[in-house]
This record gives sequence, C-alpha cells and structure tokens, in this order.
Amino acid sequence: MKLRCELLLACGLFLALVLIFWSEALPEDRTLFLRDLSAEIIPVRSFWVRSGGFALWNPYSFFGMPYSANPQNQAFYPFNLFYYFFGAERGLVFYIIFHHFLFVFTLYWALREMGFQREGSFLGAIGFSFGGFFCSLSMLVAVLSTLIWFPLIIIFLIRAGKSHWLKPGLGIGLLIALQVFAGEMEIAGISWLLSLFAILFLPEDIRGHLSVRRIFLALGLGIFFGAILSAFQWLITLEFIPLSNRASGFGLVDALLWSIEPFQLKSFVIPNYILPASRLSLSTSAFWGLGFFSEYSYFLSLYSGIIVLLLALFSMGGVRSWKIWFWVLLAGFALAMSMGNTLPVYKFFYFHIPFFNLFRFPSKFLFLFYFALMMLAVYGWQRIQHKPRRIFGFGVLIIGIGLLLYLIFSRLNLEDSSLGAELIAHKFFLRSSLRVLAFFCLGLGLIFLLGSNMRFWLSAGLGVLCFLDLFFAHRYLNPVIKRDFYRGNSYVQEFNNQKRSLVYPPRIASLSAPSEELSFQWLTDPIELYSRLRDGLENYWSTYFGIADLRAYSLFCLSEVSELGKLLAEDSLSPGVRRLALARSGVEYIYYRDYGFVNLSLSYPRALILYQAKIVKDREQIFRIFSDANFPGLRSVLIEAEDKVAGDKNFAPMSDFARVISYENEKVVIDAEARADGWLLLLDSYYPGWRAFVDGKEVRIYRANGFFRAVKIPAGRHRVIFNYFPESFTRGLLISGIGFFLWLFLFGISFKMGKGRK
Repeated sequence: MKLRCELLLACGLFLALVLIFWSEALPEDRTLFLRDLSAEIIPVRSFWVRSGGFALWNPYSFFGMPYSANPQNQAFYPFNLFYYFFGAERGLVFYIIFHHFLFVFTLYWALREMGFQREGSFLGAIGFSFGGFFCSLSMLVAVLSTLIWFPLIIIFLIRAGKSHWLKPGLGIGLLIALQVFAGEMEIAGISWLLSLFAILFLPEDIRGHLSVRRIFLALGLGIFFGAILSAFQWLITLEFIPLSNRASGFGLVDALLWSIEPFQLKSFVIPNYILPASRLSLSTSAFWGLGFFSEYSYFLSLYSGIIVLLLALFSMGGVRSWKIWFWVLLAGFALAMSMGNTLPVYKFFYFHIPFFNLFRFPSKFLFLFYFALMMLAVYGWQRIQHKPRRIFGFGVLIIGIGLLLYLIFSRLNLEDSSLGAELIAHKFFLRSSLRVLAFFCLGLGLIFLLGSNMRFWLSAGLGVLCFLDLFFAHRYLNPVIKRDFYRGNSYVQEFNNQKRSLVYPPRIASLSAPSEELSFQWLTDPIELYSRLRDGLENYWSTYFGIADLRAYSLFCLSEVSELGKLLAEDSLSPGVRRLALARSGVEYIYYRDYGFVNLSLSYPRALILYQAKIVKDREQIFRIFSDANFPGLRSVLIEAEDKVAGDKNFAPMSDFARVISYENEKVVIDAEARADGWLLLLDSYYPGWRAFVDGKEVRIYRANGFFRAVKIPAGRHRVIFNYFPESFTRGLLISGIGFFLWLFLFGISFKMGKGRK
C-alpha cells in the first residue's frame, strides 16, 4: 500500500476514534469545565473574542494587565479562530477535538517515517494519544497546543536527513513559531530534544540513510525562523518578565509543585475509576472524587494503558539492542525527574544548571517518560516473532472475557446507603484493577493465540483492545456540562444589567472563600466545586462576565499583585483602612458569593485631577503613605520619580473629577478641565508601553500612588488620550515581517531546487 493511500485511510480511522472518544461533548448544548477550562481558558478566550480577536491589554484583570505578553494566553495562536467562530464555550470543544485528531494522525505518520511497521505505528499512536498523559492535556490547553506540533518536527527532520535540508528547515520554523504562540516553552524545549533523540536512535535500516549534519542544519534553521516569525510574541514577553512575579525565576518550593509522589506510581498501571460527573445524582455526586485513589496529580491521569505496557515488556525479550536500553534509561530518568520531591535528580538540576529555575512542575518530564514507553511498545511489537500457542492463548483469553463479563453484570449500586465512602473507594480500586487484568489477559491471549503468523489480525485485535482499555479509563476524565453552566448567578446577572451602559467596567474586589471550599477533596462533586468557583468569581470568572476584579489574574502576573496583597494584609491596618485603600484604588464594590455586591463608600472615580504632588523615590514608602488613613488622597498624588517634577504646596484644593469619554482595551480617552496646573490621575496599572497625549502632544507618564498612571496637565480644558502599543511589539512586528518575507524567498528557492532535482 502506498504511503499516501495508507495515510488517507489512517486519517479517516483516527478521526472516527477521536469523535467516538469525544462523543459526549459533541451535542450543541455541551461544553467542558474542569480545572483551568472554566476558571481561566473560557473566560480569557471569551474576552479575546469580545475584543475582536486582538487584545494587547486586559482591563478586567487587577488594575489592568498585559494580555498578549503572557504567552499562556495564546494571544496570537492561529487556531484560536475556533473560539472566534463558535464562541468560547463551544469553540473549546472543537479546539480540543481538532488538536487531538491532528496529534494522533501526525504521530502515526511520524512513526511510519521513522521506519516502523504499519501495525506497530498504529498501536503506538493509539497508546500515546489516548493514554492518561495526553488525555489530561485537554485540561491544560497551552501544553496541548505546544506539544501537538512535535510529531511534524520529527517528520521534517527525517525529510531533511534524507535529502535537502532547506525546505524541511523552513517547515520546522513555522512549527516552532506555532509552539511559541501556543505558550509552553518548557514543553517546546523538551519536544525539540525528544525529536533529536527519536532521529538519532532510529532503526539501523533508516538511520543509515540519514545525514546527521543536514538534520542539525534543518533544526538550527527552524529554531532561527521560529524565533524570527514569533518575535512580536517573545519580545513583549521578555519585557513583561522583569516586571512580573517571575522576575527571579521560581523558588524551589514553587518549582517542586506537582511532583509525582511514590504512592501515585500505582496509577501508571491501574487507572483512576472516573465516574460521569454530569450523570450522577445529588446523593452520589460527591463519590466522583473517590475514584482518584492516587489523589489529584498535575496530569489528572497517569495511566499509560496495559496493552502499551505489555508490548513494552516484549521489547525486553531476546537480544536487547543499545537503542532499547536508551529508551529504558530515558524513561527511568524522566520518572526520576518527575519525582522531584522524593528523589534528588530534579533538585540537582535546579541548583547546578543555569536557568533551570525557570522550569516548573517536575511532572512535565513525564512527556519524556510516556514517549519512551511508546517507543518501547513499538519495538516490542516488532519482537513478537513466536509461533501460536493456541491452548495457552485460548485459556488466557477466556479468563479475560470472564473478568469483563463479571464487571458488566456486577454493577456497583452507589445509591446503597450501607456503603460508606471508604468501602466505595475500595470497590472502585478493585473494579479498576479487574478491568486492567481483563484487558491484560485479552491482550496476552491474543498474542499467544495468533502469534506472529497472523500479524494483521493480531495488530487489529490489540489496537481495538488498546483503544477500549484507554477509552473506558479516560472517556469521563474531562467531563461535559451544559452550556448554561456559564450563566452567572442572580447577583452577577442583576449587576451586569444595571451597569451595562457604563463607559468603563466597574471595578470590584471579590472576597475569596476558604481554600478547602475551592480545591479537590476526597469527597468532591466537581460540578458543585466549579459552581462555587464561578459564583465566587474566582480566577478569571469576573473577566468572563465583563467585570474588572482585583483578584482576576493568573500565576504569571505583575509583581504589583503581590505588593498590593502584602499592603492589604498588614496587621497594622484596620478593616476600615483596608476599605479606604481599596476606595483610593477605584474599587467601587466588594463582592462575596453569599451576599452579592456591596457598594464601597467614598470610592474614587476612575480618573481625577489633583493639584498637589509629593515626589517619593522609594516605592515601599509610597505604599506606606498610600495606606495611611491620614493621607489626603483627594488633594495629593504620590509621584515616583528621580527628578523633581513638581513642588509640594502648603495647601491644595480638592480634586476635580475627569470624565472618561471612551474606555477600550488599549485606548482610554478622557476630558479633563483643570482649574490650575495639576495632575491627571488614571486609576489603571502603570506599565511601560502606555503612551499619553495631551491635546495631541505626547507627555510623560509617571507612576502614581505606587500602582497607577498620572500625567501633568496645564490649567484649562484638555483631551487626554492613553494608548497601549508598546515599542517592543512594534519592533517584533518589524522583525517578524522581514523574517516572513525572507522565509517566503527561501521557500521559493527550495521549491525550485526540488523541481530541479526531479
């Protein structure tokens, strides 16, 4: 069968499998909600859609926050078009299905290009793409979007090694640019390394025909063009990092979050027993959490599939080549790295490798582990060479069928009041273990029943078993919910109806509930948990509803977020002074999910004119003065500057309100009428990249009151415009534009070279 026809058939088959796997999410009224999906992804993507598909600044986060500078927002990732055309809720479903299909298909293609048999490539692609690691990525969208381009990088590297390296290198450049836009550079870096490993440790009959020099030239060219084409992303990110909470990297405690613990290792072999969250009754919904008997890891499932493990064991039989040993050692190294809290390997790298402190979450090294395991499984398939042993195979097959029939006809009645939580958890573990044992027996029985004489039927049978094993383990891993879940509670709906006509979004400070109410527990109803997060406006929920909230920010945010948190947490501050500090920051309402929105008296308007400025060079001192109850915030502004920009006045009149005419993401227009020379204070975040114009003339923006923007204005009436279009972004666009034309030029040359060779 020619490769092109084979790939077309594989494309149709994999598309069918992916649609079967995601069948519960296909109805029009369904969407997803677990973990970051409802807490961050859908709210942030809905903001991006409301912004017309382009946003550099997010005014709903904190006092305003760079949007596109945070790479995990994927502001320039082209496949965000799914959100744009279908809306954030439904677009997410299509986004995940598309990426899942693209990965399983290109992984199969990559394995075929690597010289593996059709059947082994099929089993490897099924095992990796429906295993716990990859299925967990459907809740970690940035990781998913970065990782799925990795098989295509392998394909282009092999093509470069076989012939001319220019065209594949240019293709790799596009893929690396997509990885940069996808937002997970740690995963991107691992994928480049893993691509080289996959090429350098190919089977001898393929490896001998490849030029290592051309492979490295193609990868180098790809990294170069990937950096050039994505310059407008990483330049604004590099500008953001020194001003963020990641300026000095991650501390060891933060870096070691989401390590694999020893007791979780059993989940590599025995999957969590996951119930369909949306189908459970009120009396049984909390039992959903009991199925996670290894607690909740960064990747919600660690199960690799018993058929994959079985085939990997076959790779260890007979004469073991050094390639097999390489993948075994790589799997062991990756597992040791992922156990950062328990084993010293990750800590050694953290303290001795430069810039390694920018890498967080040891669990991400499981990418290496599961790929190495897949490679062992593919090699294992090629080592099945024995003749059929039908009596033994048939006997083992019967045991597997018997176990499956037992599981089908002995259903667990969760409504039985005599069953306690511990007993139910034990039964879940037992049923999961029996299911794995059943598929193990079925797989082993097929291998011995058919042997190597009937490889097509053996591969078809193992493929079906591999898919069914992983389907039953993971089909409810990312549960579905009806779209009306994304409606706000009555407080939010009423508030939005009242404030719909305002020029700028109202600013609130939402109060967080106790942490135990907002995290997974042993007994957890996920729908109830995420309903609490929604109703409490946790994470980015306020952004989804178009409300500006001080607590709406991600783990990658401005350093001022922690500075404000410390300021408000000072023991010396009374509750009244804390409320005063919030009012001085333009906060209009306090929100708590059980009481709704409470008006904050004496809240400052978003823009006001002050006639006295106090120059303070130390920001800590500014925070102390700003939070002092005696600070005359309606008469004076604190300016952080080295040079003398204004003198203190013995007496200053009360401030005047300035009228906000227009308030967009990257542009704020204000009408200000000053009685004398003074300062226009805008209670939005100070950040480089903002430019101010008074009556069309550009003026300097000063950091005011520690967090905000201020400009000097003369007496009289003025039109003041704040624009956000940072120079770093402009430079990036210029570099990327030139790079794109260079890419097109070289692609044309490579195309002509290809035609000439033909």
